[in-house]
Amino acid sequence: MTNRILVDLSATIKDFYRSPSAMFWTFAFPLLLILIFGAIFSGGGDGTYTMYVQNLDQNDATGISQSFLDTVNSTGAVNMVMIDPSTNLDDFIRDNSPSSVLIIPSGFGMDVNLSGDGLLIFRMDQSSQSAQVVLAVINGVAQHMNLALANASESIGVQTTNIINTNMNYMDFFIPGIIGLTVMNNSVNYITMVMCDYRSRGIFRKLKTTPISRVEWLTSQIIWQLVLNFASVLLITLVGVTVFGMNISLDFSFWLLIIVGTALFTALGMILGGLIKNQDTAGSVVMAITFPMMFLSGSFFALDMMPDYLQSIATVLPLTYLNEGLRDAMVYGNLTNAYYNLLVLVGVTAVFVAVASLTTKWKED
Repeated sequence: MTNRILVDLSATIKDFYRSPSAMFWTFAFPLLLILIFGAIFSGGGDGTYTMYVQNLDQNDATGISQSFLDTVNSTGAVNMVMIDPSTNLDDFIRDNSPSSVLIIPSGFGMDVNLSGDGLLIFRMDQSSQSAQVVLAVINGVAQHMNLALANASESIGVQTTNIINTNMNYMDFFIPGIIGLTVMNNSVNYITMVMCDYRSRGIFRKLKTTPISRVEWLTSQIIWQLVLNFASVLLITLVGVTVFGMNISLDFSFWLLIIVGTALFTALGMILGGLIKNQDTAGSVVMAITFPMMFLSGSFFALDMMPDYLQSIATVLPLTYLNEGLRDAMVYGNLTNAYYNLLVLVGVTAVFVAVASLTTKWKED
């Protein structure tokens, strides 16, 4: 049995290295994801948002209007761009498409000084995240100045700290999702395409005449996917640590999750490969299965950001438990939850392997 598995494994390795596209999706694609998302979210920018301001209160003798702008500017959260008071604002918005503009009306400082009833105007694109951030900055400064003008003090403050130890950064949260995504894509895509290719080339018909069984062949494919996934995971981790300064833990539960996740998604790929008869449609069918899981299983963002009905869908997707288990093991150090997710994956894997073994047929229809 061992010799038969090793012979098939050797043939699979040779086929893999003859396929540049398979090598690209296995090794290069996850690295591109890390580098792209890392450049966007790892804090490489200056972290400021553009804030357009038209100050119509040019003759403010109280100095309140300028003081307000100076306070906003001192937060360091915005890059203030002044619009000439004589400029027609509607024309400016049409020509420059800003996401938000703060307008300080004429007489604003005097209204605040005499009646305490100054009103700023903030025109914004409600769908713009940057506009929402700028609005939050403006509201925060307004509240601060209200307290100062009323000679009041802040009775309640908020101190923010990291949810986990201070050595963690954003990429530490992001990388486990990419690893889970890579395990799924490598396993499902490769084995599905292999089965379609074997069927079209008549290789299954030839395998049927050999001593190797379907279970042995499935075992060989799982072992090969483990080799590929271990190599991918180590490469991803190496880039994460050296390029983005990741701080993670790769303990025993982490490797168990990779092993079980590989077996699960290899079996899923075998099931799909058994159902798909046309090699030309295999890629589309696989994408229809894996693409929703990419976004509904917490690979790129937290599950609690989604509506309740989508969170309910996420609870039945195996990638959700792989992603959550990897984060528990790598980032949070919560081994109880990590092993809970592992047990769920083991149960699903047992079902998928049994179905794959029973439904895989080595014949051409």
